[in-house]
Amino acid sequence: MKLPVHRFTDFGTALCFGVVGVLSTGGGIGQVGGQAPSDLIRFLTYQSDRPNKTEVLSGLFSCGMMSEAADRAAAASLAGLGDAAVPEIQASLGGFPMNSTWLLLAYARIKGRAGYPWLRSIGRDPAAQLRCDPDQAMALALGLTSYVSGARPPGTAIHCGRGEEPRDVLDRLILAWERNDRPQFESSLGPDARLALDALLKGRGWDAVRSEFWQGISSEDVAIGYRFVISGRWAQPEETLDHRDPGDVKQEIGNFDVDTLLTDGAGDKCGTQPIRFLGARSRKGTGVRYLVNDRDLTNLLRSIAVCGSRGS
Repeated sequence: MKLPVHRFTDFGTALCFGVVGVLSTGGGIGQVGGQAPSDLIRFLTYQSDRPNKTEVLSGLFSCGMMSEAADRAAAASLAGLGDAAVPEIQASLGGFPMNSTWLLLAYARIKGRAGYPWLRSIGRDPAAQLRCDPDQAMALALGLTSYVSGARPPGTAIHCGRGEEPRDVLDRLILAWERNDRPQFESSLGPDARLALDALLKGRGWDAVRSEFWQGISSEDVAIGYRFVISGRWAQPEETLDHRDPGDVKQEIGNFDVDTLLTDGAGDKCGTQPIRFLGARSRKGTGVRYLVNDRDLTNLLRSIAVCGSRGS
């Protein structure tokens, strides 16, 4: 039976930061000794006293140990200091200390699009990709739903405090296409999109199809952004530094279309099209898993290629 299709107009959801953020309220910003940039930076990077500091610094932390609310408040305070905080933020990132993604986010909030050149240089640093999340900061700086650089390490991030969203599967699909990862690409597709891929591959094979769409583009240096052209939380960057109430996580079952603006690595528009997603309950019934289920897979891959070919 064919599932009904409708178009999203609004989302309300709460999500937590990065791989290990939590909704705990312990370890608040009140523990910071002052509001100078150095105090906030020391707090964020676990150089000052904080709950679970020993466990976090030893790598034994989990979704119950770190205080996302306190980190967000500290990063927002740091961003509120404006350009005066920028030199200390940049100087503190040598070696990318623990929790330094929040420093990149504060920089992105301060500089906006003007921060693109420096953030892009950070994103090309292998150490940054391993120890923090430059893509999140770039999405915030450019006002995008998400930003996917080919240098991003593969793998599925663990999001504490929120369920899966359409951005998660679209990120996986774009990254897999950038990195020529066929298993990950195929695992991101719903049944209609799989049929479209089978039709593309018929008589030619994966390598020939990818060469047609992805001609001479460097996988490691490419970056593609996008913005869901809808209202609500799901259209916003993963992290905005604004206060969040956990609220109810909105889930959607069945097929739905989301108008999506695609950009090149600099955040400049290179195409707009609806992308169809499929939401299905997980086998354990604990949440919803999303897949890209676009029948017009050819147009989607061409749009991604156009954006990637512009360089970044």
